[in-house]
Amino acid sequence: MRILSVLLPFCALAAPTFAQQTAEARAIPRASKHAGVYHMATGTWTRSGASMAAGATSVVYNNTATSGYFTTLGSTAAVDDYSIIDTGRIPTTSSAIMGTAPVERDAYSINAIEFEYCTDIPGPNVALEFNFYDTYTPCDLLLTDPLAPYHRANQAPLLASSLPGSSLGLISCWVMTLDLSGGSEFCLIGDGGPVPSDDKSFGVQATFVGAAGSATGFMLAGDPTATGSVAGADIWGGGGTYYDSMNTCTGSGTGLDTLDQIGLDGENPPLPQGCYFFGGYQNNNGCGGPSQNPFASISLRLFSDLTVDPDCSEANLSTFCEPAGINSSGSSVSLAAATIGQESGIQINARGGPTAGSMGFFVVAAGGSQSVPIGQGTLCLDSRQGRYTANAGAAFDSLGMFDGNGDFTNLGGTSISGFGFDIPSALPEPPSGSITAGSTWYFQLWYTDMNPGSTSNFSNGLAITF
Repeated sequence: MRILSVLLPFCALAAPTFAQQTAEARAIPRASKHAGVYHMATGTWTRSGASMAAGATSVVYNNTATSGYFTTLGSTAAVDDYSIIDTGRIPTTSSAIMGTAPVERDAYSINAIEFEYCTDIPGPNVALEFNFYDTYTPCDLLLTDPLAPYHRANQAPLLASSLPGSSLGLISCWVMTLDLSGGSEFCLIGDGGPVPSDDKSFGVQATFVGAAGSATGFMLAGDPTATGSVAGADIWGGGGTYYDSMNTCTGSGTGLDTLDQIGLDGENPPLPQGCYFFGGYQNNNGCGGPSQNPFASISLRLFSDLTVDPDCSEANLSTFCEPAGINSSGSSVSLAAATIGQESGIQINARGGPTAGSMGFFVVAAGGSQSVPIGQGTLCLDSRQGRYTANAGAAFDSLGMFDGNGDFTNLGGTSISGFGFDIPSALPEPPSGSITAGSTWYFQLWYTDMNPGSTSNFSNGLAITF
């Protein structure tokens, strides 16, 4: 079959930062072949047409409507330290989604992932890394905005290597299933997860490792025109998932709440960071017909064994001691956490600060039931509070200063991002000891307010189960 390698031209848009930018997609050279199942536990893969790993009995997210295109989003450049980010939604028992069957749980044990990609990398040399986030604001920059309200679902990156490539220098396209059983399963919490947010999306961050200079990228999927929408609501049907039977294109589906935008993030991406689409989705050719402009989302299916209790319906993060004291900015300082910290794996951040230059540090305790007025705020941590200050040792120095945006920047060199504080595994004295898996610790920020007439204040509290 003749290879189609025509690049689709799209008009450049004059758009502000983080607005949608146009990108290019390629028509796929041929229908994708199913490469089989890659077993994460052993680093091996089974060359089979099976589309589901053992134990993955239900599809809980299905974004597989054929578009006929794939996108490299810049992988032909000489650098590859960047990732693309897509978004979708997993419903919960409290979801008000029209046209769907009742949902019986709020979290899912994800034990298999299916995706499609095209590549010209020779042989079985394709490597891909996935990270999933329970809470994600569409097109936010996960790597460069550590204060964004997100929470990572899989605590270790899912790295699959030695995946099928190409032969004879031609572009080949593959469907691949990752079997996560045996230790790589992760808990995906529905409706935006544990971090407070108005958005109900989950995020998937993917990086083709070592793909610089190649024509490697994800198959584009999601065809709302072909699969139909829920009448009277701005929600596209999740055809093929166990919670939604609507499916006008047999064998394919559109991911629930998938948007026509895809994020590009990284330290040095080949294209500007931010949102991309392909000129605005268009398809007038009916079910299975080629799109004039493809939908900007990646082909992805998530599997779960619904007979397994995912044991993550309770959030790993919860807030307390609210509302916090109002500071001179007219707002209160709120805490959030990101799974990008060192040692314990958690970075705690603060935003909503007072006058730029105001200082503070974090405090920790084993409980958070007190209510002691101090200055203009309230200390809610129980007795034997530990102070993350230089006096407790260099690794415990969380001293920071609010910048002009009200974000708490780190001054002690104890943050991988420069914001907030990377919580160490050891605890200061008091309370002494160390943070262990499954334990819950309670945190507040104690800060000054440089505005004349102001005194010290406290953030709200954040309880973290490690």
